[in-house]
Amino acid sequence: MAQLKKLRRLSFSRNFIENIDSLSRLNKLVYLEGNHNIIQNLDPIIELQSLEQLSLNHNKLVDLGEINKLVNLVSLDLSNNLIKEVKEALFSVENRNHFKKLRNIRFSGNEIKDLENIYIPNNVKYFNFSYNIIEIFSIKNATNLSRLKVIELDHNLLTELMNFEIPANVRTVF
Repeated sequence: MAQLKKLRRLSFSRNFIENIDSLSRLNKLVYLEGNHNIIQNLDPIIELQSLEQLSLNHNKLVDLGEINKLVNLVSLDLSNNLIKEVKEALFSVENRNHFKKLRNIRFSGNEIKDLENIYIPNNVKYFNFSYNIIEIFSIKNATNLSRLKVIELDHNLLTELMNFEIPANVRTVF
């Protein structure tokens, strides 16, 4: 991959790729799609500062590592993996300013249980956490989410909507 240092878009979906270590040198990469593979680790791409669109759905990812280093992400799709925890990496108070460009978040079909008191990045428009095992959901910064239009939480284990504050501009909640 050394000859491809200027590569901006890469798609390798529907293969049997497990190791993506060679991608760590593609520092001009803006778009990365590797859906339907057997990738288990995000570490090789964490230093790709130019990355704006990341789609690695239907893989074997378990955790997010240091995903907060991908500060230029606009779209993040890690649906249908084995991810259990996203709160600290994506939605903690400490990381709330790391994803200023992030617009679309898709984590449906994982094993996420807790989204209580999360800070959603202010520019997010689309938030999909359907088909998880979420029992608790609440947004800490609901008043600052003027761009948020869609929240998808269908097919979870929510039992009540106590303290469930939804920003006024949200048009659709599933």
